[in-house]
Amino acid sequence: MNKYKFIRFGFFSKAIKKYEDDISKFYSSQDEIYICFDQRPYMIFVDDKKIIACLWLEKDDNEREFSIVVHPGYRQQGIASLLMKELVSDILTKKIKETVCCVPVNPFMLRLIERHSFSQDYRNSEYWTYEL
Repeated sequence: MNKYKFIRFGFFSKAIKKYEDDISKFYSSQDEIYICFDQRPYMIFVDDKKIIACLWLEKDDNEREFSIVVHPGYRQQGIASLLMKELVSDILTKKIKETVCCVPVNPFMLRLIERHSFSQDYRNSEYWTYEL
């Protein structure tokens, strides 16, 4: 995984400006993805100046819904799992203080969030939340 560059923007980073157009192109090139209108790029992986994965995180005072997208040519390499691990680390170290949740849109994402200790809000709920 060392061959890819990992960048964590957080919410106040000026570095995001450098990648804004590439992130927008990455988002619009993906099929069947759902990103909330108020989610912002929080972490990305770059391969030779090309964005290959992004974790979007909602900027909300009470709750942060997130989405992860990995470019089809880079899937099955553990990149989404590394993004999840970094997200959970930010929750545990209190870089993110709000409740973090996800609406998994595919079986892989469901397995990934279960593996990282997210739990369903209530039986048959579409929301999965990370609770400390």
